[in-house]
Amino acid sequence: MAVILRASERKDRRRGQIGPDGHRTRQRTWFVETDELAGSNQVETAIGIPQRYTGYVTETETDLETVVISITSKQLRKSDLLWEVDVKYSSNLFDRDPEHEDPRLRFPKMSMVSEVLQVPVVGTLKQGVPITPEETDIYQDPILNSAGDPYSPQPLVDESRPVVTIVRNEATYSPSLAIVYQDAVNNDNYLGAEPRQLKMESITTPGRQTAVVGGVEETYYPVTYRMIFRREGWDLRNLDIGARGTTFGSTTGTIKAFVDAESGIPELRKLDGAGGALSTTASSTEFVYRKDRHYREEPYVNLNLPNTFI
Repeated sequence: MAVILRASERKDRRRGQIGPDGHRTRQRTWFVETDELAGSNQVETAIGIPQRYTGYVTETETDLETVVISITSKQLRKSDLLWEVDVKYSSNLFDRDPEHEDPRLRFPKMSMVSEVLQVPVVGTLKQGVPITPEETDIYQDPILNSAGDPYSPQPLVDESRPVVTIVRNEATYSPSLAIVYQDAVNNDNYLGAEPRQLKMESITTPGRQTAVVGGVEETYYPVTYRMIFRREGWDLRNLDIGARGTTFGSTTGTIKAFVDAESGIPELRKLDGAGGALSTTASSTEFVYRKDRHYREEPYVNLNLPNTFI
């Protein structure tokens, strides 16, 4: 089976129009590249391409009453592996009824709750300064014992995390989408969150549902998106401290175990971010906190979900 290498929107091809009757039409175009010959159905359902009945959502606009009415694709002449996919929207289908006869045309339902977890404390947070995912040093002082070492185990503190849930009826459900976004953080601004401030917990569905629309039985899937906010972002932050490193003042020394000069007992020392030991008299302003990126990033705009709370 062919693999979708990329599906990127040509933003300069966006078109829109308001007719004399007030109905809106819009069109967007994607270029899709595959690694081998593929069928139109696979290309048209590539991750990032809005599917039928999805509202018009971009990084700057949300118009849930203008929905996808058709998706067409064609191979480009210069290559059998390149496709052009046109997505057309219209507001003609929508009568502004939130409980529309066709479940696929109903507005997504959004809710926000807060969850409290117990997490190991790293340090006391700075006061009076922004705390963002990009900021490395967000701590005033580390939480250490009287000897200057981390507690074992480290104390736990409450951490409250806002959780947003979006439920949208969709014409299809793709388990591969749930896999791609499994624990993925946002690489774009979404719902007020800066990049890496939001993590996808799950994309689930109870399964296929049916509804009679215009005398015809139609299939749809209620899909639930559950995302968790974290003010500091989802990167790992820890005080740079260890039992090995180079001697204080040395930039090229061999990494060795630290031992107390008098007793010869192994000890922990605070490090400078490059494996070197800080002076034993270093102040908390000199302490280094390492920030490591564990979670992978994905563009949340590709989910075509509302980017404002409705």
